[in-house]
Amino acid sequence: MWYGVPTYKTKTGRVCLAFWKCLILGHINQDAHCPNLPVVLQVMTTKITSDLAEKFAQVSAEYKHYPKWIQPAPALITPQVYFKWYLIHPESLPITNDQIAEAQACLRQDLSMGQLALKHEVGFVVQHRCAEVIILYVCTWRGNNEVWETLYHKALNPEAQNKMFERENTSGTFCVWVLPAVLHEQQAWVRYLQSQRDGVAQEAYLNDQMTGWV
Repeated sequence: MWYGVPTYKTKTGRVCLAFWKCLILGHINQDAHCPNLPVVLQVMTTKITSDLAEKFAQVSAEYKHYPKWIQPAPALITPQVYFKWYLIHPESLPITNDQIAEAQACLRQDLSMGQLALKHEVGFVVQHRCAEVIILYVCTWRGNNEVWETLYHKALNPEAQNKMFERENTSGTFCVWVLPAVLHEQQAWVRYLQSQRDGVAQEAYLNDQMTGWV
């Protein structure tokens, strides 16, 4: 008996039905001993069937995935916002200083005209070079712990302009290359929320950015 719940023997040891009770009651911690955990995971394993395999059809057989480089760029600071800035691009196709300046000028203009309706907000922008476009993920923290996003895109030709992306009921959010930046920012923001939230903590958040392959 464990927490009033019976156990039974298996090949891997004694299975504790109390695992589920502890999980619900919040008793699972580093001191808890439950040898049935591998058994539980084995029971929950999904086997791929032909019907289930069809649900992976969004990945084409010809697709070849490759890493991209992420690095910080100078922040965009205006009376309305403070945006930490990230660049994501293939190794051989870096984002130029002119492209950074053009993107930041676009956001400055939209902020001043009210097209980008932000006020007294802090967040981050990811400028991502894709095959045919550059996407701007404009993200701000609202409601204490929520990230709000506005998308811009620009075709890779000199005449194209940055345009705000109009959302549909179901639309893309973050790709696999952008998600590491979002995760880094989530962790940095949690550290800020759990801090004294004073000037030191604010500076720590603003200076906390990532660099590397994603």
